[in-house]
Amino acid sequence: MFPRKKIGVFGCDSRGYNVPGFLLQDKIVCTSDSDCPNTHCCGADIHGRHCHAYQNSSQPCHLTGHTHHLYPCNCKPGYTCEALHLSSTDATDDPLHAVDVQLSKAGYGFCKAAHS
Repeated sequence: MFPRKKIGVFGCDSRGYNVPGFLLQDKIVCTSDSDCPNTHCCGADIHGRHCHAYQNSSQPCHLTGHTHHLYPCNCKPGYTCEALHLSSTDATDDPLHAVDVQLSKAGYGFCKAAHS
């Protein structure tokens, strides 16, 4: 159905030890989003263009204006990337407020339904 190619990636075994050499993974080759299942988008990385999964509700994402290195598709359609708020207050003396600021500067958030 979708053309696939094997790409090499570093990996770990079940005990967390590095596996010598490369592991091979199947990736769906694409030129546009229409070449991918509806749960994926077409994105490029060092291995070329292939389908990447969308991030779903409560999964990490990149905030608007930040590059999509870790999550090329970002949130699935109908979801937006919202800033993380670990602190329950905006008080600058709250240690979690400092963490919120750093996560926001780094461009990380989580996916949330656009209508909620």
